[in-house]
Amino acid sequence: MATTVADVMVATLKASDVRRVWGIPGDSINGLFDANRSRVPVVAIAAHIPREEIGGGYFQETHPDRLFVE
Repeated sequence: MATTVADVMVATLKASDVRRVWGIPGDSINGLFDANRSRVPVVAIAAHIPREEIGGGYFQETHPDRLFVE
C-alpha cells in the first residue's frame, strides 16, 4: 500500500508532539487571525473556492492576504 499525504501529515504531527487537532468547517479564518495576534503556533489546512467561481457571492470568499495586513 502506498504512503498517502494524510499518512505523512499524521506522522509529521506526531513527530512534532502535537496533542490536539481541531476541525472547524466553514468560516474559521477569524480564529487564525487571533492565533496570529497572540503569537500562538498553528498549522492550518485551508482551501479556497474554485477560481472559476470567484465572484459568485460565496460566503467563503475572502482575501486571506488582506486579513493579516495589520
